[in-house]
Amino acid sequence: MTRIARAQAYIDHLEIFDYLEAAAAQYKSEFGAFPTDLNQLVAKNIIPEIPPDPFGYTFDIDKNGTVDINLTIPPTANPLNDFGVSSDQ
Repeated sequence: MTRIARAQAYIDHLEIFDYLEAAAAQYKSEFGAFPTDLNQLVAKNIIPEIPPDPFGYTFDIDKNGTVDINLTIPPTANPLNDFGVSSDQ
């Protein structure tokens, strides 16, 4: 992964947070509470799918509608390996 591609992946990662949190706010507006699971956004046709994280993490949502990554599930990809950086560092 080039530095430009890596930078774009970070931008995409942050934009997904904004997208999912905006969708969660719409969900709350329509149903009176934030979703307890991001899959509810898809089930209620607020978004077509949960976008994949460019770093392979899984997204979670808390009771306040804040989206974060789930660090208990290992990522499915580690683009930092392309720079010789392990996830242990």
